[in-house]
Amino acid sequence: MGKNIFPYIILIAASIFSSCSNEDEIIEPEVDYEYGITVSIASTGNKNGAEVSTTRAIDDTGAFTAMYDAPYVYMHSVEDPSKYVKLPIIECDECASTGPGEPGKGFQYTFCTNKDGSYTIKSTDGSSYATFGGNEEIYFSSEESETWEGTSVDATPITEQSVLVRNEEKNKEIYRSEGNYTMQDVFNLGVNGNLLMKRKCSAFRVYFLFTELDAPQPGTPPTRQDYYVDPVTFEKNVGQSPYSFSGKLYIGPYFCDTYNINTGEVSYKDGHTNGYYATNNQKYIPFTDVGYSRTEGTIRQSFDGYGVSTAEADYLITPYDENSTADFTFYAFIKNTTDNPESDVNSKYITYHWEGVPKFNTTQVIIIMYNYKELAKAFNNPAASSLTRGFWKGPEKLDIKPAKVLYFEE
Repeated sequence: MGKNIFPYIILIAASIFSSCSNEDEIIEPEVDYEYGITVSIASTGNKNGAEVSTTRAIDDTGAFTAMYDAPYVYMHSVEDPSKYVKLPIIECDECASTGPGEPGKGFQYTFCTNKDGSYTIKSTDGSSYATFGGNEEIYFSSEESETWEGTSVDATPITEQSVLVRNEEKNKEIYRSEGNYTMQDVFNLGVNGNLLMKRKCSAFRVYFLFTELDAPQPGTPPTRQDYYVDPVTFEKNVGQSPYSFSGKLYIGPYFCDTYNINTGEVSYKDGHTNGYYATNNQKYIPFTDVGYSRTEGTIRQSFDGYGVSTAEADYLITPYDENSTADFTFYAFIKNTTDNPESDVNSKYITYHWEGVPKFNTTQVIIIMYNYKELAKAFNNPAASSLTRGFWKGPEKLDIKPAKVLYFEE
């Protein structure tokens, strides 16, 4: 596994509108006195050994950056899910810049300690406010609700567990403060405190392809290794065009239907105990050109073939059960036709798994490659074909091993 590049987003407190002489001194707020507090968002982190500032949440390699990209920050009660304050992210002169030439961004709120020991937090325009008990802790989140809800559909064809489908509005970056905050902590943010936000999600990029992996293409420079099979050679050996195959992918089994941002608890649809993410709403899609390149030492390796990928249109960002003990598992379902994309009839599947659960705040990159000649063995052998059976019992497992697997995090 690679190094987790940016484990936190650091929100650095900028100023408090009342003066103070010693930042290390604990200042207790006066009763019935309203303080205005500004917290700036500073982008800082480390990538490939160098400090960087950036304005994007995901960079051009797919890795998370240190940028907080949600439009609001919410102060939530730890005890009462219905109690929160909505604070918009704004551009402000006193806020730290998020990068060279970028305006400073942050959020503001007013703080007031009441006579009964409680404290009231308000947005600066007064449109959102809440009163918290003197001993009532709060946490910061990017979401209005305590519970994130995904979009789940019917069960998978093999495991019969929940299926999470990608929803552009729901499957986004989710943030929570690393810890909870007392009344004094909330006040201190304007004096000498740092607010640490951590992503409660990860991103998943999967490249599944069939290609030629016995030897690199001849005629390439010593510093390059190109693995590739052209469509004509593919069809000659397999018996049909690579684009006449179709497939769909599942990964899991801890993609939940709901995730509690406050507690980290998860639940699954219809009482299931596991959940999987599926590409393209569980519909088969025709094989396309799939490629991945990397540098290993001084050698540039390029892998190009045909299959299904989640690296672009189906890029998944989502929370999940980070406390699961199950292995991370991959399923690829394949048909030698592009007809009936919603049907599993006459499909075959491959499965592979890795130990452990991915860490939050990472981009998981999975490249799983098979020798393209395995497709000829799987679909051109009459004895192994489900078409020769008098009835169809379900997807048939293919006991073939990948020729090469790359798995790392960015």
